[in-house]
Amino acid sequence: MRDEQTSRFHRHPAVAALVILLLSAVVRVGFAVRMDPSDLVRAYQDASTYIVPATNLLENGTFTNRYGLPEVSRTPGYPALLAALFFATGKDLRMALIVQAAFLSFGVLFLYLLARKILSPPAAFIAGLIAALSPWGAVLAGIPMTDGLYLFMLAISFYLLKLLEESQRRTQMVLRAILLGLVIGCTVLVKPVWPLVPLFGGALLFCKALRGKRLLAMTITLALAVVPVSLWIHRNSREIGYAGLSTISGATAWFYLAQRVRAYTEGGDRSAYHAAARKQSINAKLYPTKYDAENWNRALEVFRNHPFITAYCLFLSAAEHTLHPGDRRILQGARLDFTGSFGVLVSLWGALLMLVLIGGWFAATTKVYKDSMDATWLIILFSICTFLTLLSGISYGAGSRLRAPMELIVPVLASIGLLQGGKLLLRHITHKRNVVIATDGSV
Repeated sequence: MRDEQTSRFHRHPAVAALVILLLSAVVRVGFAVRMDPSDLVRAYQDASTYIVPATNLLENGTFTNRYGLPEVSRTPGYPALLAALFFATGKDLRMALIVQAAFLSFGVLFLYLLARKILSPPAAFIAGLIAALSPWGAVLAGIPMTDGLYLFMLAISFYLLKLLEESQRRTQMVLRAILLGLVIGCTVLVKPVWPLVPLFGGALLFCKALRGKRLLAMTITLALAVVPVSLWIHRNSREIGYAGLSTISGATAWFYLAQRVRAYTEGGDRSAYHAAARKQSINAKLYPTKYDAENWNRALEVFRNHPFITAYCLFLSAAEHTLHPGDRRILQGARLDFTGSFGVLVSLWGALLMLVLIGGWFAATTKVYKDSMDATWLIILFSICTFLTLLSGISYGAGSRLRAPMELIVPVLASIGLLQGGKLLLRHITHKRNVVIATDGSV
């Protein structure tokens, strides 16, 4: 039976991919159609900081904020996509988000294509189904925030990394390394998480198939990844004298992580500390360089004085994002909220995490299953996604939204847990039935 299922998936990979893509699009577009843009802008307070520069980019050809000054807090990746969507839909935010949801549905397809290369075909199909049906991924695809596009770009980056590892010819390897580097650099411009560059560069060291070409592939990838980032920093320096990627990182470090550390050490309320820090802050729009330096200096002073508490608070915030089943915005935005919906989300996310643990255990301990998967790639995917989620601990209070990278590794490991757990359960039921039959003397 196992061989029949595997061969069926092998014979019809295009059909399986089409099913995954259509299901992903139906769920994501379905959520987006039911969402009210006005409610989304109110629910996600940072939404206007992307919509304004996107509108200015479309109308004036300048990446500026609401004051007409060069925007340096937000990187241009998502606003550029939003501007293109506004152009295609006549600046209709609702239609723009529906088209966005349809476009970002392809991220699940890239995850499925990656899973096909590192798991058995049935497990890869299950991973694709889990990712396609995820309500958290569906919501991220249809809101005016960076997280959906960030998840989409990460899926493409991992898939390109796998293709790079499989390169047979030097020319093919060079071209794929160039493409991967540019995609990683553009991903940093979607969400200013610069550690992405060394993370993917380091991952190449573990790609066994590259062998003697690892150093060349890593050099090309890192060099091309730095290009978009460097061009953006140069633009900031030229336009407003700020030689940095984004002021968001320093602001988040000071307003969130540092205030949580201060509240913990002084026995205060973190929200009150956060509000007070924001109130005392200088105008970021007028003085971005001073604003960024001041935030980092203050935050680093707190971190140096309390290094262990800082690490604890960072981990605690990341754990909250990882374990949080999602706030009311997950279903409320699409008007799918109902009495007991929070309990359903808790149960669903809890079940997925349990399957992840089971899948991880099977992947690590079962030799039979190790033969049908790429263990090295599971480690690469798990390590990068986990590290990126840990970095989200620099902030807090965002619920499940900041754990976007987990939408890649959770379906993959959960598929292993579901497939292997189901086989064990079926084996147990079959064995129990045989024992009963033997006891009755029917055999």
